[in-house]
This record gives sequence, structure tokens and C-alpha cells, in this order.
Amino acid sequence: MPNSREEETQRVREQHLLRDERDYEVEAQGIEKAHRVILWISQILAALCVLQNNPAWAALFSLTFASAAAKSFHRFSSDREKAPLLLGIASTVVAFGLVAWFFLGSRPEWLTFGRLIEVVVLFQALLAVASAIFLGLTLGAFWLKFKIQHMDGDKWTAYFENMTTVNLLGRMGILLFLSLCVAAALSYFLFQWRGFPCAWQLTVVFLALGILRLPKKMGDRREELVTKLLRFKSSSFDTDSEHGKASDDKESNQ
Repeated sequence: MPNSREEETQRVREQHLLRDERDYEVEAQGIEKAHRVILWISQILAALCVLQNNPAWAALFSLTFASAAAKSFHRFSSDREKAPLLLGIASTVVAFGLVAWFFLGSRPEWLTFGRLIEVVVLFQALLAVASAIFLGLTLGAFWLKFKIQHMDGDKWTAYFENMTTVNLLGRMGILLFLSLCVAAALSYFLFQWRGFPCAWQLTVVFLALGILRLPKKMGDRREELVTKLLRFKSSSFDTDSEHGKASDDKESNQ
């Protein structure tokens, strides 16, 4: 266990769990490079689809125009110039046109626009169910620990003091993954009940999207959680310091 709040905070910063300006700059550069790689790959795949007479080229090529639209609207929001706004609108129209052409030209008969909206709504509802399951698993884990090890206030304090921040985040990540798996299992029966002919494919897609969103979800809440944990440990350090000082004063008086 760290000897002071300063050591604990320094360790957390060294592990980049609390980000500074440099961390944000590195992440922004990484996102920009990843964005370029994804666009490059999507364009190559679109070209291959054209050569194979595969209509998926339209959906892949729409990513290029969607990216251009996002950049143009961001530039417009910063500079308020007319040219980026017009370019953003034009890119958006082309992107939606390509997606609509792909959807209308290659969709199966059962996949209507209403069915597509239903899939999106069900995905969002299942993600909310996964969050509720995560909360239940977390509370259940603490309840089991309370029952098995007969935890009291001092034991809980010692438990959190001795748990490293990385260990805590790792356990939360495992619980989130288990929650997604449970929600994915429920989704299979839900898609079957709603009459989708590709229930297991939709289940795999839901689980894959949930796993891909997991790092971002952890990253968005990571600093809030780390700050609260450090605040909790700081109060524990203060309490220990006061007890130690009181003991030293008592020994000096004796």
C-alpha cells in the first residue's frame, strides 16, 4: 500500500490513469492516425468490391464522405465560414445517398426501414440492460464479500486501501464484459421472439459492438472513478496520520 496520498497519486499518473495535457495530445494524435488508417482501408475495400460487382462498395465509400462532412462541420463551428458549411452539407448528402442506394439495392426482403429502426432501438435497450446487469453484479459481489468475510467498517477501509487502482479498474472491466455476455445471451432470445431470421448474427454483432465500446466506456468514467478512489484513500491517509500523531503524542507525554 502507498505510504501517502502523494505516492498514490504519482503512481496513478505514471500509469496514465489520470491524464494530463500531454496524454490528451497523444490520444488526439492516435485518434487522427487511426481515422486515416480506417479511411484508407475502407477505400481499398470499396475498390475491391467494385471489381467484384459487390454493392458493399457504396457503404464503404460513404465513410469517406461522412469523414469529410464531420471535418467540414467542425471547421464551420470553429471559423463560422460559409465554404466549410456548404462542403459539409454536400458531403452529407452524398454519404446518405450512397448508404440509401446500398440499403435499397442489396437488402433482403425482410429488412424494411422499420425493421432497421427496431434493430437500433433494441441495441440501445440491450446496452441499458447490460448497464443494469453490471450494477447488479457489482452490488452482488460486494454483498457476497460482506457475507463471506463478515466485513465491517475497518475491513472495508483496509480492503480499499490495499487495492490498487489498476486492480479495481480491471475488476470493473471483467464485470462489464460479463454483463455484455449476459445481455448478448438475452438478445438472442429477444431477436428470435421478434421474428428476425438472423438472430444469432445480430447477437454476435451486438456483442462485438459492446466489446468495441468497452474501452471507451471505461475511459470516459475512468478519471471520475480514479479521482473518487484517491479522495477516499486520502481521507484514510489523513485518519491514519492523525492516529499516528496521537499515538506519538501519547508516548511523548508518558
